[in-house]
Amino acid sequence: MKKIITGIVLILLACIASVSVYANPRPLNAMLRDLKGELHTAYTHIPQSQAYFDDVYEDRHQKMLEAISNSSGQSILLYTQESHMTFNMTYALDKVAENYKAFNETRQPYEQGVEALDFNIERYARLVEALRRLPPQIPSIQDDILPDSLLYHNDSLDIHFAQTASSLEKEIVRLSKDTSSTVFVLDEKGKEYRDSCIFYASEVLKMYAASKAKIDRDSIHYQEAYLRMKENYDYAELRYQELQDYIFSEGQLPYWELLGNFSMFRKVLQTELQKQYDLTVLTAEEGEELNYENLSSQGARVILIFICVFQLLALFLFWLVVLGISWLVLRFVKEPHLKPKQLPLFSILVGTILYLILFDRFWTDYEYIQMGVNNINTFLWLLIAFNVSMLLRVKPDQIRHGVFLYLPLFVLAFVIIIARNTFLPDSLLVLIFPPVMFLIIVRQMLGCVFLSNKVSSVDARLGWASLFIYIIAFGFAFWGYTFVGLLILIWWYFQLTVLLTLVCISELLNRYKTKWLDHKVNAMRERITYVTGNDRESLLFGATWLYDLIREVAIPMMLVISLPLCARLSLGIFDFTDLYVKYFTQPFISIPGDDGGASMCISAKSIVYLIALFLVLKYIDRVIHALWQYFRYTLFMRKNNRKSIRAN
Repeated sequence: MKKIITGIVLILLACIASVSVYANPRPLNAMLRDLKGELHTAYTHIPQSQAYFDDVYEDRHQKMLEAISNSSGQSILLYTQESHMTFNMTYALDKVAENYKAFNETRQPYEQGVEALDFNIERYARLVEALRRLPPQIPSIQDDILPDSLLYHNDSLDIHFAQTASSLEKEIVRLSKDTSSTVFVLDEKGKEYRDSCIFYASEVLKMYAASKAKIDRDSIHYQEAYLRMKENYDYAELRYQELQDYIFSEGQLPYWELLGNFSMFRKVLQTELQKQYDLTVLTAEEGEELNYENLSSQGARVILIFICVFQLLALFLFWLVVLGISWLVLRFVKEPHLKPKQLPLFSILVGTILYLILFDRFWTDYEYIQMGVNNINTFLWLLIAFNVSMLLRVKPDQIRHGVFLYLPLFVLAFVIIIARNTFLPDSLLVLIFPPVMFLIIVRQMLGCVFLSNKVSSVDARLGWASLFIYIIAFGFAFWGYTFVGLLILIWWYFQLTVLLTLVCISELLNRYKTKWLDHKVNAMRERITYVTGNDRESLLFGATWLYDLIREVAIPMMLVISLPLCARLSLGIFDFTDLYVKYFTQPFISIPGDDGGASMCISAKSIVYLIALFLVLKYIDRVIHALWQYFRYTLFMRKNNRKSIRAN
């Protein structure tokens, strides 16, 4: 009985509390007071908010103007390129695609800003309307507080209610609008809070509306710039597909056909060279100023030749200076760590590093010149890796023969990059590339035959592999696929550098194993006395875990990843990065599922990731097994109070 009475009392108290809360306006007044404080804070920060918006708007406005200007310039660059100037065309197509993608990325913050303004405008408009409806309702908001265009109107709700509500529901609504029939009415303090909230909210709403109107004026220009870039991008995509067919499917002129019509080909070559490198444009007429800011301008391609020559001379100068200083230092050192036969490679290494430090960002005013500098810097960074590998792993007596064996590849790679930077015409490449490759093949064959026994076994095998690559590139070029041969050579240059780096790491690991790790393993073997034989050898993983991690995981993973990476780098030299994305990331096997999507996709990218994951999981399996075995032996000996375990 007491429980029933207690329950009834609690229910009555809950009902009384709910009725008092509903009838008493104090909680609403407190809410309006807090809202007034928040809106007053937003109102006082209107100048700061407006200043921040103006800064953001000005920044985006300038980016829009730059995008429109770049789009206009790239339109001219794109539509002035001829089909038989592959390097020019790939540069123009890459710039158009890059600008289009960059503009789409800049559009996203702009659209997000517009959405944020629309959200705040609607939010504050609804807030003002909600405040107006509080009883006693305000008939209308005055125009000096907020214009009618910013007010929230929901006529559809009234129309829907008038069409669907019964007469009793309409009478209830009519009575609710009557102040005398309202359950609660704001007191004088609540009305004061409500009026202040409406004023502050209206001012903040006006600020957002003014900012939105400012952005709306730019939306037309944004759309115009987007459509212009989209037009250029669509045209570039079409030409890019034609260019891919020209390089990989149709090919260029086979060499035997070139020799059969050499007189006609010579005229075409002369015409293209005059178009591409007209030295007369370097002499400007009086009152005219030459413009080298755009690749399509006169003299731009000519100045690229002078820049490449300047870079080459500066690089040789750095090498000679470092060689002279190193030679003088070696004369005064009694027991130098650097042997005289290592001095040339050391000078090239240090001189190249100094050159990169001083000239890495030397040409930053012109984009296409910076592109050429970056290509040469990529070649030089890989040259540094090659020199480090040779200095660390090759004996001093073998260095000269090893460099002689690899020299043709580095000369070829440097010449190809120079040809790319100077936008060499296709006809000249088709003419000179096959005979140059034939001479390189003869030179490499002689080097492999006479120097294989004078260099390390790794260098000898890589020398024969280089000869095989040269023959393949020559075959493609002779049959008219010159650019395929160029891509193969650049890829092998990158891949060979990676292979030499991995060989160098392996050699350093072997030295580490001989000098330190073997002693550490023997000491650990002597400490493990509770097991013998293979069981004890399996417990030595605690001493060899780092060595095994590098040997079994890091080196194989670097080798697997280097294959697509070197392909990407070689395609990037010729602005064919889209080919890498197309053939490496897109699946070549796609099995459809029941829902219409793909249940399983297999791409070259997924295969590389799967191999890398397998190497990691295999190593983790060894770690877990070694830990499990150690704890198993330890627990067994503690449980049985033993100090050794029999083999069985």
